[in-house]
Amino acid sequence: MTTPTKYFHDRSVLLLLAVNSILVITGILLVLFQLDSSKGNTYYIQFRGVSSSGEFKTGNAYDMSSFVLFFLISFAVSLLISTRIYHQRRNLALSALAMTGILALFAIVVSGSLLGQR
Repeated sequence: MTTPTKYFHDRSVLLLLAVNSILVITGILLVLFQLDSSKGNTYYIQFRGVSSSGEFKTGNAYDMSSFVLFFLISFAVSLLISTRIYHQRRNLALSALAMTGILALFAIVVSGSLLGQR
């Protein structure tokens, strides 16, 4: 299935793709720049507020860098879904791209919060 040429000529799609790209690159850079081995190799990777003991789960830098993979996969999947559905439903394709931006913002906040606890 080829990508419709109208998809990359739509201004709304291009705006959302630009915003998502900026958010993904910002999130990746924020995670990678905050990984610091001089403070130790243990990072908080999960917060479990329900359990009574050990609310923070720890891991290494490889576990924390999985946020980078999450940013890239979520952007790629949203791009794939929006290109496939654009010719049938434009509004749904735009919604998928908009939700990816919101998801990237949430991931930036969560990764920043976990790395800030260190």
